[in-house]
Amino acid sequence: MRKMIDRKLFTQPVTPPENRYTLMSVTVYPDGKFNMNGKLAEKLGGKRLCISFTADAKNFILAEEPGSNLAIPFPKNGSKTIPSALERIKNGKIPLPAKYEVWLGEDGIWQGDYAENPTSSPADKHHSSKKH
Repeated sequence: MRKMIDRKLFTQPVTPPENRYTLMSVTVYPDGKFNMNGKLAEKLGGKRLCISFTADAKNFILAEEPGSNLAIPFPKNGSKTIPSALERIKNGKIPLPAKYEVWLGEDGIWQGDYAENPTSSPADKHHSSKKH
């Protein structure tokens, strides 16, 4: 017969994972596709954005700077092939596909943080080859 453990000893609750439908993220694929997930594309798709990486490529910022000659026009779906972003990630020795969690800072700048061990689904491994 099993002995019941006193419920008062269970003091370390486990928090639920982020809902993938509320988490904002970017995945960069080996072909250079810079892919915003749906939640982030709702916010930034269709805008002109400047992208800048840290030297180790573990973080980037997305800034709305429509007048800048470095601003990249994104389609509404938030997906665009950007060879120079791929090059930065390769130089940082980040394995591909690289997934970044994205959040909005108090200064209005969006920051992406490399997710070292993202929980991925098989759908995350391959993106649509459909032309955008």
